[in-house]
Amino acid sequence: MLMLLSVVSASLYGVSDEIHQSFVPFREASIADVIADILGSVCGVYLYYVGVVSRMDRRRRGLNSEVGMRPPVHRGPRPGGKAE
Repeated sequence: MLMLLSVVSASLYGVSDEIHQSFVPFREASIADVIADILGSVCGVYLYYVGVVSRMDRRRRGLNSEVGMRPPVHRGPRPGGKAE
């Protein structure tokens, strides 16, 4: 839900920017710019999800974020001298 809200709010900001540009001398509003703003917001949310959210999810599940494996379990003798 937060991802959708991020895309919608960024897209609405892009639309408002195009409306503002239509009132500025020597500037013009373009539907291509609106589409570029929408695609940019989708790409930004996707990259954030891949880079941050999935990494946090792997850490939460106890996986090593570097290689995607669980950290090694120590099987040597315990500090008291007894084996596991």
